[in-house]
Amino acid sequence: MKAKRLRISRELPFGYYTARGLAECFGVGCSKTVTRWIDKGLLDAKRRGTERSEANGGDHWMISEVAVKNFIRENPLAFDIRKVDQLWLIDLLAGVKSGNQGALEES
Repeated sequence: MKAKRLRISRELPFGYYTARGLAECFGVGCSKTVTRWIDKGLLDAKRRGTERSEANGGDHWMISEVAVKNFIRENPLAFDIRKVDQLWLIDLLAGVKSGNQGALEES
């Protein structure tokens, strides 16, 4: 809710989520949980393509809305539904576009 009030987007431009933003949406605490899902092949993601070195934390992950929906559908027990940002989840699954999250292209 604080992110919404401050108009902070959890998505990258062009409709992609970051690992950190997605961790906030799922209420898992840190982006390491999301990157673990990616490493295990549970969540499809691609690198952003920046030249950040490992010393700077490495390149950012880009996670599409479709990949998030697939993850939820195929791995419903990988996260605690009680900790998920409920409004975000409803918007995501219902296909509703929030005014402060940026435009996502329909898939």
